[in-house]
Amino acid sequence: MNIYAVGAYGQNILDDSDANSLPDLNGEVKASTTKSFRRINRFTQLALIGSHRCASKVTIQSKTGLYLVSGQVSTDDIAKMQVTIFRDKQFPMPLSFVNTLGNTACFYIAKSLGLESINMCTTNYNFPFESLLTLVSLDFKRNQIKSALVGAVDECMHPLANHRRRLWLKDDLMLAEGSHWFYLSEDICDTAPIGKIHRVIEAVGFNDLVTKLRMKLTTIDNPILSNGFNFCENTLLRLQETLDIKETYHYRDGVGYFNTLTAKGIADFLQQNDSRLFGRTLLHINSSYWKLNTNGDASFRVLIVQRISQ
Repeated sequence: MNIYAVGAYGQNILDDSDANSLPDLNGEVKASTTKSFRRINRFTQLALIGSHRCASKVTIQSKTGLYLVSGQVSTDDIAKMQVTIFRDKQFPMPLSFVNTLGNTACFYIAKSLGLESINMCTTNYNFPFESLLTLVSLDFKRNQIKSALVGAVDECMHPLANHRRRLWLKDDLMLAEGSHWFYLSEDICDTAPIGKIHRVIEAVGFNDLVTKLRMKLTTIDNPILSNGFNFCENTLLRLQETLDIKETYHYRDGVGYFNTLTAKGIADFLQQNDSRLFGRTLLHINSSYWKLNTNGDASFRVLIVQRISQ
């Protein structure tokens, strides 16, 4: 799958003694879309900002498929609706219920960009972005689509301590929110892709991971290793030594956590002005949050992305 454009937006959300509000997004939405939207929630705002930043860099056809993934979708609205139902013993307002649906964000994106093809939102805690790309690749192979606008969005919410507990995170871990989008297509005449997504490799246990990567490395020159949030640095070093890969790529320094952090890593790799990355292939490895068996084996996903142009 060729990558022709990337659009990104994100920010760290710092612990605040006030803790009553998050940074306002209305200005960013207006600047990115040049449109006004009424009564949309934060998740939809984030999705609109990232998708329109991506769409502004390429001509998108109306039959482009729209794919959105999130680790938690509209966290704030879902939490408030649960309070309304279970604590207050009331029915939620219709708009409050509608805003809990990830496809609401997809509706606004499709309407604002004039998209008329496949339109879906999915969620996955362990491998959200990798799982979505697997789905998109299947639709390309089945000729269901010729192009796709693919995004990963996660919002943050106050109180941050409660948000950390929902995500099973440490009490002092910095949080963030992000919206990262990619325009994928078959060959476009007179336009060179900026990158290419080769495939997503699945493995269970470290030995299986090494075996499958060794097979793939026979076709890759001078690769770079990178790790997601759940794939620890010590395991990355062990893998680097085992496979004799010289370089690693780090994108999480100073960046808060959100579920679709992998998408940020890929976006940064494709956009960063670093000559050592031009023409290189990134092997981004992430691990499942939960172990799969009594041996302590984890499930892994390896996302292979090549950077083609500067």
